[in-house]
Formats: sequence, C-alpha cells, structure tokens
Amino acid sequence: MPVLPRSTRVRRARMPIRPTCLLLCAALMLLLSGGRSTMAEIAFTPDWQAPGAGYPTGVGWADLDGNGWADLIVTNGLDFGFAANQAFHNVDGRLAPVAGWTSTDTLCSGNLALGDLDGDGDPELVCANMGHIPSGSDPQPHAIYWNHGTLATTPAWHSPPANAFSCALGDPDGDGDLDVAFGQGLSAVDSAGSRYWPVVIYANDQGRIGREPSWASDDRYITTDLAFADLDRDGRQDLVIGGRDYGLAVFYNRDGRLETSPSWVHPGGLAGARQLACGDVDGDGDEDLAFCAVDAYGRGGGRFVVLENRDGRLDPDPYWSCDRYIEPAAVAWADADGDGDLDLAGGGWNMHAGVFENHAGRLGAAYAWSHVPGWVQQVAWCDYDRSAITTVLRRFTGDGTRSLFVLGEKALPKITRVAVDGRTLAHRDYCCDPTAGWVSLASAPTAGSVIEIHYERSRNPDLAVTTLAKIRTYKNAPPPMPEEARVLVILPAEVGGNFNFDYRHGLLGPVRHSIHNQMRDLGWELTLTAMQTVVDSCHESGAQLGARSVRVDRLLTEIESFQTYDAVTIMPGRGYERLLGDRAVLARLARAARRGVVVSAWCRGVQVLAAAGVVQGRRVTGHDDYADLYAQAGAHYLGPDVPPVIDGNIVTGVRSRYYRTEMLEAIGAAVHARRSR
Repeated sequence: MPVLPRSTRVRRARMPIRPTCLLLCAALMLLLSGGRSTMAEIAFTPDWQAPGAGYPTGVGWADLDGNGWADLIVTNGLDFGFAANQAFHNVDGRLAPVAGWTSTDTLCSGNLALGDLDGDGDPELVCANMGHIPSGSDPQPHAIYWNHGTLATTPAWHSPPANAFSCALGDPDGDGDLDVAFGQGLSAVDSAGSRYWPVVIYANDQGRIGREPSWASDDRYITTDLAFADLDRDGRQDLVIGGRDYGLAVFYNRDGRLETSPSWVHPGGLAGARQLACGDVDGDGDEDLAFCAVDAYGRGGGRFVVLENRDGRLDPDPYWSCDRYIEPAAVAWADADGDGDLDLAGGGWNMHAGVFENHAGRLGAAYAWSHVPGWVQQVAWCDYDRSAITTVLRRFTGDGTRSLFVLGEKALPKITRVAVDGRTLAHRDYCCDPTAGWVSLASAPTAGSVIEIHYERSRNPDLAVTTLAKIRTYKNAPPPMPEEARVLVILPAEVGGNFNFDYRHGLLGPVRHSIHNQMRDLGWELTLTAMQTVVDSCHESGAQLGARSVRVDRLLTEIESFQTYDAVTIMPGRGYERLLGDRAVLARLARAARRGVVVSAWCRGVQVLAAAGVVQGRRVTGHDDYADLYAQAGAHYLGPDVPPVIDGNIVTGVRSRYYRTEMLEAIGAAVHARRSR
C-alpha cells in the first residue's frame, strides 16, 4: 500500500487562501470570498464563545463592575422564548466562561442599550421586550436594570406592556441626561389584535424615568430599529426609525422638541428595513445611514445599504449597496483597521457576519472578512482586552447655544473626561454614548469657551456576534502564528481523510489543503505518532480520494514525556480504544496539560481529553456522540456545530473539513499565548 512519507521540518510557506463559506439551512457551503483583506486581520476562530440562555439577541459592551474592563452583556429570548438576560464579566481582558450576572426575570428580550442614566458613572441596562409568538401571549413591559456599583438582577423600572424589538438612548431635549426610546410594534400578537404601535420616548429627569411616555409618534408602526443622530448638524439630536411597510423615516428636532410626524420618509422601493446605524462613511462631517433593506418580507432577499447625508437630508438613492448576502439584519460602524475611516460590520439570517472595508469613503463590494455561520442577530465592536487603546483629546469652541458635541468616531472604549474652560464636569453634568460617539452637556457653554473631551479609541476593536444559539467574540489583529513550534501529532487507529487529503475545486471552491499539509506549510516541526506503526484511513473511499496510509515517526508508547513539545494534538478518525485504555499515555497527556503544554483534539478525539481528565471546568466542543462523557469529565460542552474553542491551553474542534484552518489558527494562538506569559 502507498505510505505517506515521514514528516520533515520545512521552511515556512504562505498559508493557502482561506475560502469563506455561506451556511445555508440545508447545510450547503457556498464559496463567498477568498483570503484575507488588507484590513487589520480578524481571527476566523472565536477567542471566546458561550451558549445563550435562550435565543441570544441583543449584545453590547460596558464596564458594569467598574474594574476598568468592558463586560459583555447579552439579552435573550427574542419572540421565541422566555429567557433570562446575561453578563459575562471581564477580568484583565479575559471574559468569564459562564455568566457572572443573570437577570431574575425571564422575558422575550430583543435588543439592548447601555448608558449612565442617573449620572453616577455606572452604566444601566435597558431592554426592549416583546410578546411570545408560539403562545400568542400579551405584550410584555420593557425594563431598566439599575446599576449602583453592581447591576441589579431585577429591573426597578418597567414600561406599560408593549412590543418592541429595539431601544436607543439619546438626549433630544438637550438637558444632559439620557432619555430612552423604544421602537415598538414588532410582534405577532398583542392584546388588541393589532401589530402597529407608536414609537415612544421616556424622558429622564436626573435619573428618574417616567412611567408614561413623554413623546410618542402620531402614527403607529412596526419598528425594528431606531437611533438618535444629529443629521442636520444643528446641535440637536433627530430620531431615525426603520421598520416594516414604510422602510425609513426621520423625526427632526425643532428647537429641542422632536416632531411627532416624520418630515422625511423614504419615498419607496423598500418592503421594510431591519437594523440601522448612523456613521460618517464618506468623511464629510455629517452622519450617513447604514441599514438592512428588505425587499420582500418572508421571501428572502434584501440588501445592505448606505444612504448619504446631503445638507441634513438623506438621499433616498443608495450611496452604496450590497445584495450578495441573504437576509441582512444587523449593522454596526467602527474603524476596524485603524486607518481613520469607518468600516461596517454586518450580519443576517441564515448567513455569515462580516466586515465591509472602507476605501476612501466607499465600502467594498463584498465582505473583506467573514465568518460566524448561523442566524446572526446582532454585532457589536469593542477592544475588550484593551490591546490597541490610545487616548485622544478633542477641543470644541462654545457658541452659546450648542450643548451636543459629536466626535465622529464609533465604538469608543470610554469617555474619560469632559471639561469646560479647564473645569472637569461631574457625570451628572453631561451624558454620552461612547458607542455612537457623542457627548451632550446639561447646559450650553458660553460663546468662546473651550470644551475638552478626553476619550479612548482603539486601532483594532474586536467583534462580538449573537446568533440564535451562540455568543462569540472574534479578535482583531490576532497574534501571529508561531513559526517555530514542536508539535506531537497523535493519530488514532484509523485517521480521518481530512488529515492528508486535499479537497480540490467543486462546490467548496479552490484547493483546501489537508491538515497535515497545512501544518507543514506553517513550518511546524511535526512528530507523527500512534499506537501502531502504520495508520490507515478510516474511510473506505479514503484511498480513492487520495488519503494514503501514514507511517508514524515514533510509537506513542516510546515517547516518555510530552512536555518537550509546544503542542500535542489528537487527530480526527476512529479507533481510539487503545489510546483510551493506556493509563500511562493518558497520564503523560494530563501531566503535559498541567505544565501548560497546549493540548488539542479534533472531533471524536476530544473523548481522549475527557478520559485524561484535562477538560474539567473548560469550555469544549467535540463530536456529539460523547456529550455525556464531556459532562462527566466536568467540561462545559458548547455543542457540536461551533468553530474551534480555545480555553487556556486546551483547544477543541469539530467539522475538520470546514474548520481545519481555524483549528490550526486556534492551536497557534494558544501556543503564542503560552510563550507570551
């Protein structure tokens, strides 16, 4: 039989181009784009992931506990289930594997907003809640969880029962505190049998939120998203809404009061709009509008669209659009590549999340980076490990009337200081939204006064994504793959064809190099080992496909210590019985893991890590046949259909045909992290 030659150490070669595939509900993988972009590289492998409490939907970042690190907050339920909301605490740049805060109430929560409502410096959590479609329940109240050093688990404020998917914070009345807006109407059933509700705002009076709306639209809508932005640059915030049947509308702010009937409505051509975000894409100083256009609700299709702001009015003809992705549903602006202009993250139903790169004021025609297959609900930017933070000072000159100051940047880590003529303002003297990039003072500074706003920006913000089952974060500018790495490659009795078969062309696009060839291309020094001298393919058709038998470098029983290697990785396949039955080998694996060696396993091989006792308290993926075994070993099993999971020096992966590059990226990241400590 043909035998694969023994491994040798090779010069580092360029990694093969990485195809990005679109996951359809029928599990077909279609090629979308190839390779990395010129923008700062975002990892394909999530550096953190966790299951939600039930249909993760809204996602945002804020320092809830005041330790200087942004925590990850997720709302759950959507209109499919009653679920608690969660926060995953951040300590020194690492997110906890399980939620450290869970709400006591369980509602059908949509999107969220985070901001300091009472002027004490601690962010509150605002949730938009909906009715429950399966049961046809009555509308649910929206909620605010107050934060007085610790975020309360029970909301102390509720609205009257209503249906809303989204909420937003702003200061349309210009009094220096955050008012709360809800875009209502998105639910299948309510008590009156109507699906249309007014947009409402609850005014904030120095931390006291009224129980009845202080403002409501004259008409009723099915609103899916809304945002505050000073579109006409008059120093007052306007309100943009998007939703079903009408698409887009703008309520302009007239001398501190929002009009109750929008004076700008998109003239037509849209069945509706899902989520939206304001940002200056062309660098001309005013806020343009990105949104997810829907061409026909319930029949697929749709486009990502940006409308240009011209003299305070949105041009209804697209400045930019992209229709190559299915059911766009989420957008968020940030300078993802640190070049000074705003890039756009997007995502949608039955499609990937991704990032459109900004080239001199124009977004690219396709994602420059994409991943996260699944039903994407929301995306949010934040440099949560503070790896690329810089401090910025912006100065403005007062004109005696203006109290709103727009920074022109998005996804800012924090506003650190606001001063007027050198006097630092207390938190109660202004409000701000770092994500949207603005500060609003309680009173307009006098003409000629100097307003200083100190804030942080990041050259490489990271990306958080919610899908209907998972929450994930992706590192921007991940650590380099180590060029010098000694890796022990453990093969089962029958190795999977993905180990040494190169897929070529067809549905999956260009050549997809085998696991073995990719490891060699990285320049890693490999030692192939097993319990026997020659290992065959576990697939009957393996030889026909080109998966040759493998002759190992050394028998596994001859290797007395695994601690001389940077990483140990157990390949996918079948026939792990001899491995599982050899107590000495399992003990060596456990000892190496305790000493910090990166230990990884692919698919069915994760059962070996469980048997060795190295997954206790760790987040893992793996073949679903062994879910009970992972649980018995004390692991937090994230399911079988997720990208590779990194938890310290333990790395696990599944679906090696699709995630082979990501799995190697994860192993390399873990090795780099070990060397950096």
